[in-house]
Amino acid sequence: MIRLAGIPDVRAHAEPARVGGAIPAVMRVQVGPVTWEICDATAYASLLRAWRQAARLLCDNPTEDE
Repeated sequence: MIRLAGIPDVRAHAEPARVGGAIPAVMRVQVGPVTWEICDATAYASLLRAWRQAARLLCDNPTEDE
């Protein structure tokens, strides 16, 4: 990984489900140019596990919040 412009901007916000529609509630997380849309607890837990595993592999240390 190469950091060209410093620390990326991180934004997160929740969008409620639309009444009468097939669109579920979504948690949107944007890190620099990459955006994730997390639709349920299972997807969020999977993403969190992946971030923690990446942190352990890159830093060779457990994350602080575990």
